[in-house]
Amino acid sequence: MYTVFSTYQLVCKSMKKIKSPMIRTRDPKTTRHSILQSSFEEIYFKGFQAASVNNIIKKTKLTKGAFFHHFKTKLDLGYAVVEELLTALTFQIWIEPFKGDDNTISVLEEMYLGRITAFKNAPAILGCPLNNLSQEMSPIDDGFRERIQRVFELWINGFAEALENGKQAGVVSNGINSQLTAFTLISMIEGAISIAKGTQDIKFMDQGLLSYRNYLQLLKP
Repeated sequence: MYTVFSTYQLVCKSMKKIKSPMIRTRDPKTTRHSILQSSFEEIYFKGFQAASVNNIIKKTKLTKGAFFHHFKTKLDLGYAVVEELLTALTFQIWIEPFKGDDNTISVLEEMYLGRITAFKNAPAILGCPLNNLSQEMSPIDDGFRERIQRVFELWINGFAEALENGKQAGVVSNGINSQLTAFTLISMIEGAISIAKGTQDIKFMDQGLLSYRNYLQLLKP
């Protein structure tokens, strides 16, 4: 049986490095990470506003006192999920694969293909957790909006840097604007994932791949 977090592990294979929550640990860092991981699961499945702190505490098997020692409020917890987990995941999934590989176009295609494969193996298409939170919380909370914006900027800048490196390697056209191109690529990825989630139909990611591939061809010298 799949848990919400194992579903996301299928979507983001780099999450395999993250261990399951520890129970009744005395290591503050591990305890904090366990809370964040369980909180991520709760928020990813239900959304932030519907997420239950009591459910999170039950999953971690911590006392309320231990929980609130690390996070004074639910809002503090939500901010930490964005700042610590989603920032790290965005880097691992969308930026780190470029390191040591000069073929920027191929890496961009492989990352999209990886998401399709993972969604096909998952029991439900839950969408992009960053975009989910963005849609839900950015319009109503400036703290979320500012933190989510920083993660999107990290992603865009990561793609832009990879495109600039691709220019130096001769695999990306010097005539493109790397920053705008990065924004367009991420918009295509997020748009396809959102439609696939809304319809629970992976075909929209497959269709998005065709447009994505065509656009990547335009980026070549």
